[in-house]
Amino acid sequence: MAAAEMTSAQTVEQLATNTAHDLHQAITRLPEAETLLVQQAHRRATQAAHAAAAALTTDPTLTDDWRDLDLLAEIVRQLAPLTPQAENELRRRALIEQSTSTQEITALGSTNPDAPQWLDAMSNRAVEVAQRIAAAARPDWNTAGRIRERSARLLPTQRLLEEIADRLRHAVAPALALSHPTPQALRLANLADQITAMPEAGASVDAPRPDGRGEPQ
Repeated sequence: MAAAEMTSAQTVEQLATNTAHDLHQAITRLPEAETLLVQQAHRRATQAAHAAAAALTTDPTLTDDWRDLDLLAEIVRQLAPLTPQAENELRRRALIEQSTSTQEITALGSTNPDAPQWLDAMSNRAVEVAQRIAAAARPDWNTAGRIRERSARLLPTQRLLEEIADRLRHAVAPALALSHPTPQALRLANLADQITAMPEAGASVDAPRPDGRGEPQ
């Protein structure tokens, strides 16, 4: 493997390691769960974080697309403040079922009646997101073929290339308008034409990721 490829691989592996560590740390910051519903929600979130971390170990290039990783991290982060809200609401419901005095129920203060449902739904959502992340992982990420596919995925979109070309044409237009433009001005104008003549980014890649992320945009 060339030195540049080794550096690139080491960089992406370190980024994946850091991301997996952050997911594990987010789980450790969840408050202690007391009720069964909250315990189950925490268990699902923990399994989701571990699954995503394992996928990052399998394929560090998952960090090329942060959408699901960021979504999972945000879900786990939101579970922390939502946990005590769910616990308080579940405690209030239990006291009502036990026909406890109004004074004890009032002592709980205001509760969020939707918190248990939100906690349950968000933990299930975390599992779904983690499954998508795991499905996108490719163990052969560091082979020559996969590296070429990754290079194609990381290319600018056709729209961005067209914007770059348009800006270059606009910048060089005053120099081209003169009766005797310099060779450099002509080369820059030609470069703008070459940029827009390029095939759409990723169009030559035959095998997209299992989640479709390798497809042209």
